Amino acid sequence: MSIVNRRHAWRHHAACARAEASIFFSDNDADAALAVRICHSCPVRITSLEHALDTDQRFGVWGGTRPIERDRLRAVLAIGETPDLDDADFWLDLP
Repeated sequence: MSIVNRRHAWRHHAACARAEASIFFSDNDADAALAVRICHSCPVRITSLEHALDTDQRFGVWGGTRPIERDRLRAVLAIGETPDLDDADFWLDLP
């Protein structure tokens, strides 16, 4: 297996791999909410979120986050904070 294939092997375990991809990139709020729910049941949610942050994904739902949430998360990370991404209160307290 190549380095690239290993780097993206997590995608085979992702809950979204079995879902309609278009809901993760839809402008429809109901689709986005469904995508977020699918992500929250995903065993590789944090890896997906890390991928989105590492590759500067500006569109779609990744790791259970929408673009605005990732922008806020980037701001928190930029000031040296280390958030607990599984803590629901963290997402409520984003600047």
